[in-house]
Formats: sequence, structure tokens, C-alpha cells
Amino acid sequence: MGADFIAIQFTGEEYLKIQLKGRLTFDKKYIGKEGYICFYEKDWYIYPHDVLLIEFVDEIKGSSSWIEKGLYHYPYLTEKHQNRLEKFKLIESN
Repeated sequence: MGADFIAIQFTGEEYLKIQLKGRLTFDKKYIGKEGYICFYEKDWYIYPHDVLLIEFVDEIKGSSSWIEKGLYHYPYLTEKHQNRLEKFKLIESN
């Protein structure tokens, strides 16, 4: 997974390979790569691709985009999506 950037935990023990996207995205080429996706829509989100894919796969598995291209992205977040993503929202610190 060619990461756009790497995040390093303060302890220096964990590295996160992160792809920067313009929206909530799933891609078959990222499966099994232990990568994260980061995007902005009113808030910043960073989520483990494979973990969140499990929650969304039933919605996308029948789409032509997923079947033909192995890629699916959401043009906007519904309230349901925002609720699923809440645990992956980055919190601003003052």
C-alpha cells in the first residue's frame, strides 16, 4: 500500500500507513494491507480500511463499481454513515 503519509504513535511502537482520500472510500487493492484511510467531510476521519469495510460490505458488494473496478466511494455521508464513523473522527484539542 503506497501510503500518502505515515503516522507514528507517540511511543514509536506503531506505524500507520495512511491513504488520503476526498471521501469515504473502499478499494479491493487495500484489503489485507493493514492500511488506514483519512478523509475530510465537515470533520476529519481516519479509519482502518479492512475493519470498516466489514461494516459497509453488504451495502457495496452488489454495486457495479465494486464488482467491475474493485472500488467504492460515497459522494456524501448520511447520518447512518456518520454514526458508523463516529469512533474514527479525529477530535480537535484546544
